[in-house]
Amino acid sequence: MTNATTTAGPSTAAPLERTDAASIRTYAEALRVFFSRRGPRLMAKHAALAWAGRLLLGPPSLTELPVLAGVVAWWPLQEWLAHRYLLHFRPRRLWGRTFDPIVARRHRAHHRDPRDVDLALLPVQVVEAGIPANLAVWAVLGLGSPRRAATGAATYATMALLYEWTHFLVHTGIEPRSPFYRRLRRNHRMHHYRNEDYWLAFTWPDVDRWLGTEPDPASVPRSPTAMNLHGLSE
Repeated sequence: MTNATTTAGPSTAAPLERTDAASIRTYAEALRVFFSRRGPRLMAKHAALAWAGRLLLGPPSLTELPVLAGVVAWWPLQEWLAHRYLLHFRPRRLWGRTFDPIVARRHRAHHRDPRDVDLALLPVQVVEAGIPANLAVWAVLGLGSPRRAATGAATYATMALLYEWTHFLVHTGIEPRSPFYRRLRRNHRMHHYRNEDYWLAFTWPDVDRWLGTEPDPASVPRSPTAMNLHGLSE
């Protein structure tokens, strides 16, 4: 496995050297590689600071429980929707220009090389934009309650970090032990190597079952574009 290196200076930063996720065989190594990347570190700091901010507002109350439960319940469905309609977005012409979001471009690169650690992680630009967006959205959704707003922002930040870790982990060479993790890992690998139209869930595979995207693998034909989304060789 190669070590990650960067060139100093924001305008001259070189891409990280490719790290083969399959070479990561232990949780200790996975944690080291995961937190060696700036995106996960930012996400972890955001979650920690959000919970610290919530604690400064006083003890928890029952009025915050629906907020916490709602975020936890919504997150897996959001993952599925974002995966299907945003990450797999096909570039198209709008108003004379090509619309091709960075997350879709990055996801196509991830499908071309699923074992590249850095392509499995969210682009740092997306993480940097997502943190203030999360705070701003919850400032509105809190409906005048700083405690509810802080709980919502902290829970959302935690779920984002959990998603990033889970997606990273299933691409490593760590062998699953629990039935849940075996199913999650198998499904995601089927998505990458068999057919990109199925197995779209990340942290909670039952979402695929509920939405009809967890078929019997034997019934699904191997897709020629699973590793080349939309047939766009870039």
